[in-house]
Amino acid sequence: KAQRINTFAFLHKFMINESFKDELLNKAIEEHKAQNFLRAKALYLQVTAHFPKDFYALYLLGTLELDLQNYELAIVKLEESLILNDEYFNTYINLGFVYTSTGQLKNAIEIYNKAVNLKDFDIKKDEHEKIIRKFARLNVEVGNKSKAIQLYKQILKYKPNDFQIYNLLYEMRAIKFDKLIKNKL
Repeated sequence: KAQRINTFAFLHKFMINESFKDELLNKAIEEHKAQNFLRAKALYLQVTAHFPKDFYALYLLGTLELDLQNYELAIVKLEESLILNDEYFNTYINLGFVYTSTGQLKNAIEIYNKAVNLKDFDIKKDEHEKIIRKFARLNVEVGNKSKAIQLYKQILKYKPNDFQIYNLLYEMRAIKFDKLIKNKL
């Protein structure tokens, strides 16, 4: 019977804590959306102080730091979030963006590579296709043309009429002019 009471007390405390966390997080998100960044940050910090293992709160705090252009803090919080949950796709998007913005192209390529290898990755989803495009563009920037071509061709497999991709491939001399014209008509 004592075991049962302790379990009930634990569950009751857990439910109150989860409710408290959700309430704080929802308020923080509202403030963030309203661009009340300092209030949002204070609330996110409260959540992460009470619930340091909450990946989503860390992700949101990292996103807020990104909005504030506090890139180093954004990287720290997004990386912490990724350690706690390496399957949350948006973390990869934001982390890749901040790495690119700070000139850490090698890290950006690495993070985008991890994103496209997630078990739930589906190039048919718009946000996932955007990652492939960013990943390809970064590979062009760092001189890895063959990888970029491979990634662009991956998009063409399910979007065979994407003229922008044909143009990019033509500019990289990966396709001939006659193929470019054929696919534009």
